[in-house]
Amino acid sequence: MFSEITFTSWLKRAVATALCAALLLLGHKGYVKITDHFKHVAELESANDTLTTNNKTLTGNNSTLKSSLSEQQAQLVTLQQTLAKREKDRQEYVLKQAELEQELEKLKEDSQNEIDEINRAILLAGINHTALPASVIRVLRDKARAVNARSRDGHKAGGAAASESAGLPTLSGG
Repeated sequence: MFSEITFTSWLKRAVATALCAALLLLGHKGYVKITDHFKHVAELESANDTLTTNNKTLTGNNSTLKSSLSEQQAQLVTLQQTLAKREKDRQEYVLKQAELEQELEKLKEDSQNEIDEINRAILLAGINHTALPASVIRVLRDKARAVNARSRDGHKAGGAAASESAGLPTLSGG
């Protein structure tokens, strides 16, 4: 009987021990899985916090970039307006330069015509090889200074009016 009790008891104990061992093993596996799960959840929460912080930083950077882009576009518009104004001014300068060159050519032609007219007057008076009196030379120099002054200040005084020349007094021979 002792052996029967022992065997039955041993069998009960073995089954109880196996059950306890299985429960312990399952409990340990469950504990490990639960602790691993909690670690994983903590890591996910930490990663989520990091991503949230990075997202806030990126949102701030995005706002800064948008404002910088707006400023750049405003500056680009200003630059384009400035360039357009400069181009317009350059074209006006080219036109004004062409007008002034034409006016200068006309003044040169008028000056040459005056010189030719004086030479003809001298030839007609028959005094081309005769020394002119000092008073006549003074009048001619004054006249030349007046013509030169008008040609220098012609664009200030109205352009065409400055290029007109007054008649010279006729010279008497002698």
